[in-house]
Amino acid sequence: MSNQSNQTGTSEEFLVVMRGPSAVMFKPDEQLSVRNLPSEFGPLDIVYTTRYLNRAPDVTVPGQLWIEIRGKVHTLAEALEPFANSALTILPILSLSANASIGEPDIELGFDNTAGTTERDYFQSYIPPERDIPHPGRGIDVPATGALLQAIGAHRHSERLLRGANQYRLALQSWRLGKHTHTHTHTHTHTHTLSLSLSLSLSLSCPPLDGR
Repeated sequence: MSNQSNQTGTSEEFLVVMRGPSAVMFKPDEQLSVRNLPSEFGPLDIVYTTRYLNRAPDVTVPGQLWIEIRGKVHTLAEALEPFANSALTILPILSLSANASIGEPDIELGFDNTAGTTERDYFQSYIPPERDIPHPGRGIDVPATGALLQAIGAHRHSERLLRGANQYRLALQSWRLGKHTHTHTHTHTHTHTLSLSLSLSLSLSCPPLDGR
């Protein structure tokens, strides 16, 4: 890792790349772009897609979930974990939309992406390559997912809905033999959270019944 400090105090554009296991799959020509996501350092642009691997001249197989986060901060150290944490907040929406599990992606790359820069800070972490064994997956409807993301973001109980969606993502991760207790726990929490949010929405938007 190179760590050239920013002596001018100006904000530079940094790019952080993450990848990890996922049963949510994008088509080769599709991606979900989230523009101007608020963060403590300013707006971030995030792209979610599937990495495709060439295994033979005419054979391409889907790999892991690929995430790119762009934003402006002063140093690479300020970008790595905060950018990654912001990207993780969208994973429950992807998992809920596709009804498929998403694992825990890790940071693989981070670097100064400012145009015209001759010396760039960079970070690289080893992540094991994908296996050649095909894994089950489910395609995601990108327009529908974008609409779902906007709807939840505009909802008065958006934080509660996101917590419920994340519990559902965790339940899907545990959906295998021997993990029934974990799955039930997360599913129960997810259902309770969404039911409570729906009840609150209805109580605020609908007049009370007076029994007449």
